[in-house]
Amino acid sequence: MTPIRNSNLRLFTALFATLLSCASATAQGSLGTIHLGTFQVNDRVCWSNTVLQPGNYVLDVNTLSTPVKMLTVHSANWKQNMMVALFQIDDVQPGGTYLSVTPDRTRGCLVVGSINLPVLKANVIFSHPAKRTTPLVGDLDAQIPVTPSARTGN
Repeated sequence: MTPIRNSNLRLFTALFATLLSCASATAQGSLGTIHLGTFQVNDRVCWSNTVLQPGNYVLDVNTLSTPVKMLTVHSANWKQNMMVALFQIDDVQPGGTYLSVTPDRTRGCLVVGSINLPVLKANVIFSHPAKRTTPLVGDLDAQIPVTPSARTGN
């Protein structure tokens, strides 16, 4: 039996440590993100300063960012994406995960007022009805349901 040379042992140790750190970083990234599901919009949707064009979208939330959690929205083809900080949180509402939207005649789109997130036990408010500055059409908000996917777990 021939003894292992120090250079080979150091090379093996460095390679093993690199692989271990890569695996750890990958596990932390996937553990910190909850895939909420997908939703489809048939009309333009105004969300903060972003206008989502008609199409299919994916919702993810980063649960490790503290003290503020970040919601990621991107189109199925990745041509549109945005991040939204989850600040104003209210009690979760019944009905699953959905976007609450109201038509805005001035901007010509549906305005996102809130998103209900049962997985976080929260209803995040983006635009409170009393603070809206533009005239809206309709008395009641409509809901755009978010369909959980196999990765969601809710």
